[in-house]
Amino acid sequence: MPLPFLSGAQGDPIRLQRQVAAQAALGIPAIADFVDFRSNAGPMQPSPQEVQRLVVAAGGAPLPSLPGKTVVEGGLLDIGDIDPSNKGMLQFLANLYGQYLYIDNTTWHRWRFGLDEATAAAPFLTIHNDNDIIPRTRFKDVLMSGATITAAPNENFDIQFQAQVGNYDFFGAVSQEVGSGSDLPILERTFDGNWALDATDKDIYIRVDDASGAPVSVDVSVKVSSAAVYSATQTIILGQWNRLYDESGAIIGTWAEQPKVYWSTAASLTDTDEFKILKRKARWTPSLGVERPIASVNGSFFLNGEEKRVEGGFEIAAEWENAEVFQDTFQKQGGTPERSGLFRVTVTPTQRITDLDVQNAIHENLELSLVIDAQTDSEIVAGQPYRALMVFPAVKAYEPMYGAEPGATNREQAPTLIAGVPSATFNYGGMSFDTHSTIVIDNDLSDTAVFG
Repeated sequence: MPLPFLSGAQGDPIRLQRQVAAQAALGIPAIADFVDFRSNAGPMQPSPQEVQRLVVAAGGAPLPSLPGKTVVEGGLLDIGDIDPSNKGMLQFLANLYGQYLYIDNTTWHRWRFGLDEATAAAPFLTIHNDNDIIPRTRFKDVLMSGATITAAPNENFDIQFQAQVGNYDFFGAVSQEVGSGSDLPILERTFDGNWALDATDKDIYIRVDDASGAPVSVDVSVKVSSAAVYSATQTIILGQWNRLYDESGAIIGTWAEQPKVYWSTAASLTDTDEFKILKRKARWTPSLGVERPIASVNGSFFLNGEEKRVEGGFEIAAEWENAEVFQDTFQKQGGTPERSGLFRVTVTPTQRITDLDVQNAIHENLELSLVIDAQTDSEIVAGQPYRALMVFPAVKAYEPMYGAEPGATNREQAPTLIAGVPSATFNYGGMSFDTHSTIVIDNDLSDTAVFG
């Protein structure tokens, strides 16, 4: 008998919905302040690996492989059209750059993302993902490592992000069933109960038996399903992840992928507190604001202060030099996303050659300023449009200089413009810029609206 779709899923990925929250520390997912955001999908998918046996089998037939790590294919997260009011895009930009500045102009708001801005962004993100197929998933330790922005004639002004992901789980809401006001536990990892039929009770219950050892430890009992009877007791060390054992003292799940519980050392807990953790996350009702997408026709390309035509479109590629997830040897899950090196940004426009500005810059190794200014026709308040501004005060052009190809029909140049730190402050639109790449967003969203 086939396993049906679970918890109201219909098997229709067009029902995709996602939400994101800033995550303050590695390994500890955000549990509040999630905001919904629109996207054009892009897979976030657990990918179990396999390890081939190190043994020679008679006749050459391969023996069954051993389980390897279950990594998360973060891949490209496509936000889609650049929308100054897309909360997910703003959180992703803050995480990518690591620094941002929020300015409250009372009737409208300005966001600046750049390596030299004043406010440090949370080091990681937590994303809830519902693709209407597999159980709804919480991805934690999400780290943005790059972004690509593109536009072309009669095409979208699109932004995509490259993400590194550490861990995932399927657990649902946590509630306090006995007592009140205590800190809720956080679970990670997965077990077969996450895939149980809707009518099958595989929720996990945790009861505090003795909280006198806090802030070092507490003694708890655990059971799977409300009908089970607490029996075995285990000690939970506060401030670290603890493996969970059921009412009989048996492993929940498997040794390689055993659900774990976490309470901080500051957790407030009382004897007889009881908590319920749903086996699966329920579908939520997203709260999405008004869209403010910017069409590619609403952009302008200023090179050295002069507005230029970009007939073939352009691509901005911004990425950290090194980015990967360092996988732990043990356990099916377990990886630490990390990025290092320089944050390199290049812009590649495709233009018909109508002057020698770029050719001269290539030959003479000149620095040029580059600004891409995109605005909506609708305004936040009178005279203030929704806006996405990308500023590169000092780019250098690198490519072979123009040469006539066979047939001499080529009239385009596609220089690679590499962004660097300017030698002097660059000014544009009443703003000053001192680093190699800054993105400015003007919208109607306060900092609490974006970060919850």
